[in-house]
Amino acid sequence: MFQQTVKLFILAIAFAVVSIILANPAYAGTITVTIGFDRFDASASSDCSLREAIQTANTNTPFGSCQVAGALGDDVIVFDPGLTTVTISRTVSGDNNDNNDGDLDAYVGSASGTLTIQGPITVEVTALQDRAFDVHADSSASGAFTLTQVVVRGGRLTFSTIEDAPSGQDQLTCRYGGGGLRVRGGVTALLEGARVEDNIAVFSGGGICAREGATLVLTGTTVVSNAVGLNGNAIASFTAGGGGLWSMGNTWLTNTFVLTNRAVLSGGFFGLAGGGGVGVLTASLTLVDSTVRGNVAEQNADAEANGGGIMAARWSGGPSLARKQRRKIG
Repeated sequence: MFQQTVKLFILAIAFAVVSIILANPAYAGTITVTIGFDRFDASASSDCSLREAIQTANTNTPFGSCQVAGALGDDVIVFDPGLTTVTISRTVSGDNNDNNDGDLDAYVGSASGTLTIQGPITVEVTALQDRAFDVHADSSASGAFTLTQVVVRGGRLTFSTIEDAPSGQDQLTCRYGGGGLRVRGGVTALLEGARVEDNIAVFSGGGICAREGATLVLTGTTVVSNAVGLNGNAIASFTAGGGGLWSMGNTWLTNTFVLTNRAVLSGGFFGLAGGGGVGVLTASLTLVDSTVRGNVAEQNADAEANGGGIMAARWSGGPSLARKQRRKIG
């Protein structure tokens, strides 16, 4: 059963907020990634990996042999012209939020500054049960993160992934969610000219998962062939949905394609499971000149499957409102 639960509402401040988010920051420090393999070595005497570059930006201190042009603060990471792909492959051995291994942990805010990762580049997770990026607000509790011309591919979350402590409602905190990218509360994440493809999550957001209090802006971006509701080769129970993306924060899609994503739903989620392409809960969704097509919300056992393309729903009385302008949904 496919049931679209989209309500239309015009947000008076939407375009003003988006304009602020899309404004280009003035970069203070530029860090260049020179190697494509995954490394975290403070004693390295040459080259700089993406993980090491992110650590440099997190701490505002050069890590290993990473070179910085300008003063660290609001930083941009760029890539040697000879690089086309960087891999993420360091198996988690302890805390999965310290950037040493597992996914790439980026911290943004007034302490760490903003962070932009500027392609063209493909970031691919290999031989690792984890996502590509986990974006945190630093001690200031708010910050901005941007991916420009970056392909995020190959993230695989399972119940074996080392995650944060259980919250009591893991689907709502993106635990085991966001196969490619997880955006935590307080973070404004902008993806421009990006591509999120072939990522798999267990509970919410096959490609992207944004927690409550986050802001998600996609412009000129493609979210394609991601899946949610799988634990390895098995079907997971109590999946929320969002085969392409799941968000509990205000979300804007402009000139964006959400294509052929899949939500496998089993066990139900309080009547709110769904969104083969996009799932939004207790937040606003604005689509402008965007296409949501060929996505599937697949029902398994006796469970709901709402919105093959989009599901926007309320939680605990909060708003979940969708504004659509010049969009194609099919």
